[in-house]
Amino acid sequence: MKANKLIFSLFIISVVFIAACGLEENNILPKNNEVDIVFKNIRNEVPLSRDFLGPEIIRLQVDIANNGEFDVNNGVIYFTDTHAGIGGISNDLPYQFSIASSFSNGKRISPSILSDQTIEELYYEFPSLDAGSQALLTISAKPVYEVALNDIFVEGIYIQSLNSKECNDRETYSSSKIKNSRAPLMIDKIEKINVPGDSEARVNFNFYLKKPDRKGFVVNDLSAAADSNFGFVNFIAELDGNPLTCSGLNYFGSQLSWDKSKTDGVLRCEVQVPIEEFSYSILTVSMDYIYSGAIKSASVKFIKNV
Repeated sequence: MKANKLIFSLFIISVVFIAACGLEENNILPKNNEVDIVFKNIRNEVPLSRDFLGPEIIRLQVDIANNGEFDVNNGVIYFTDTHAGIGGISNDLPYQFSIASSFSNGKRISPSILSDQTIEELYYEFPSLDAGSQALLTISAKPVYEVALNDIFVEGIYIQSLNSKECNDRETYSSSKIKNSRAPLMIDKIEKINVPGDSEARVNFNFYLKKPDRKGFVVNDLSAAADSNFGFVNFIAELDGNPLTCSGLNYFGSQLSWDKSKTDGVLRCEVQVPIEEFSYSILTVSMDYIYSGAIKSASVKFIKNV
C-alpha cells in the first residue's frame, strides 16, 4: 500500500514538473493573436561614475513574435524615447519587418519569432546630472502591420430545401471550427440559419467579430500617427462560390468600419442558393485590415555615484 502511495506521489510530482516545464517553454512570448515585441538585454539600472562625461551606450534590441494565423509581409515598428539628457534614437525611419504565421493547417507550431533584432546603438549623455541624482530613460515601441486573412473557411455547412429534413436549420460554429481566423480582429463565432424553400434555400449567417486586446485598434494606414476613431476592414464571404450580401457595422460595398473602442460586433449576411434536397457546403471568408498593436515600453534608470 505504501509502495502504491509512493508511486502515485511520484506520478503527481512528475506531472507537475512536466506541466511547469511545458508552461515555461511555451511562453517565450505572450500567447495572443497579435504581433508582440519584447525588449532584450536592457538593464533596469545603469550606474554612472561621479565624473561621467559620456556617452553611455545602450543597444536597442528586440524579439518580434507573430502569434496569429496570418503572415505579416508589411509591418513597421516605431521607436520613441523620453529622457532628460542628450542623445537617444537617431533613426527617425520605422523599423520594417516581415514574419510568418505561428500556425500550420490550423495548428500552432513553434512560435514564429525574429530573435535579437538589433535596431541601433543609442548614445546618452547627462551633463547636468549631479552626483547622487538619477535620470529615467523610457523607450517605447509600437508595431503597425497589415493583416490579411484570405483562407478563412468552415466545412460541412448543411443546406437543405423543404424536400429534406436531415439536419437542423440553425447551427453555431465556434472559433475551433473556423479555420485560419486567429488574428487581432477575428471571427469568434458564426451562426447559420437555413430558411428552406421548394427548390432553394435562403441562408442567413451572423458573423460575431471580436477584438480581444483593448490596447490595439484597427487603423487606415501604416503611419506612426495613424489614430482615427475607426478603421476600415475588407470583408468578403461566399457559400460555395455564391457571394453573401451583408449589413451592419456600416458595411458598404465590401468594407465594414470598426470603431476604435469596439471589442465585439455582429455582421449579418445572407445568400440565396438553388438546391433540390440538401448539400454539405463550404463557407469561405477573406478579411484584411491594418492594425496598430499595443505599445510596449522598457525603462532604464541612470544613477550618478556620489
